[in-house]
Amino acid sequence: GKKVEVELLPLLSTKPASLEQRALRAVASLALAAGDLDRARDYAERAERTDPNPNGQAGALLIQAEVFAARHNIHRAVTLCEAILQSRTIDFYKAKAEAMRQRLVAPITQSVVATPQPTMSIAPNTQVVQLLQAQPE
Repeated sequence: GKKVEVELLPLLSTKPASLEQRALRAVASLALAAGDLDRARDYAERAERTDPNPNGQAGALLIQAEVFAARHNIHRAVTLCEAILQSRTIDFYKAKAEAMRQRLVAPITQSVVATPQPTMSIAPNTQVVQLLQAQPE
């Protein structure tokens, strides 16, 4: 995770904004998977603020919701999921948000509290790094 971050972040200033936003979401996902909740939230918030696309914003909000869920701030996580459901994003992100919201409002069991369940696959991160490295400066 941190290796990708070290390789990726210096390249961002020379790349198109859309790649920057994807890279920020990718680093946030990696940080979440590694359990670094502060870093995950920071990068997801940066991605959300800089992405005018509702789908990119929804992806970043889902990562933030996972962070809040992992910190047992269920109210904030549900609020973020509801924001996605009210947004102009595609059905894919709305389905992810609804599934997370349902999981969070279900009766609390040990499996719900144990660990965050990533909302997106980590695999595309390698593609983001390759895209950034392949882009001419």
